[in-house]
Amino acid sequence: MIEFPVMDSLFRKTGLALLLCCGPVAASAAEPLQQLEADLQQAKRGMLELEERVRSLGGSGAAVLEGVTIYLTVEEELRFQPERALLRVDGERVSETIFRARQRDALRGGGAARLYSGELLQGRHRLELTIAGTSGNGGREEYRKQWRLSQQPGRSSVVWLHLDNATFSQAPTIDMRVVE
Repeated sequence: MIEFPVMDSLFRKTGLALLLCCGPVAASAAEPLQQLEADLQQAKRGMLELEERVRSLGGSGAAVLEGVTIYLTVEEELRFQPERALLRVDGERVSETIFRARQRDALRGGGAARLYSGELLQGRHRLELTIAGTSGNGGREEYRKQWRLSQQPGRSSVVWLHLDNATFSQAPTIDMRVVE
């Protein structure tokens, strides 16, 4: 059986608060002692039901959150000029970053842009990066790539997304590397 000392204390305090709140009301309304006892028993049953629900959530099937941080880096000689990056995790938008000229220069100088920092449930997730900007010939372009990320129990992940020049294409390559 899983023990929840904090929850036990919380239930005791809640019961005491109910007793303190219900006691004066019952006395001022001149209710019989039996009604007060029935109300107290009902409150106890409610607390036991709540405790059972908390214990069932804390069992072996409970999902665990693990930390993840996602960075974007670019190749120094990248022909593509990134202006906006949209990151989705499992189809939900988690960040949108606008890159100004100074930030693009910092990226080209070896810097990294943090796109997301938070927690994910352990297990498999789908990452999707949409990056928009100006191509080497001055045209507006948008590229999208998806990856699978597996969050391991007890491990935080650092994800590096890297833009590089493609060998036979104007579109940049976007690679993912995970460090646990």
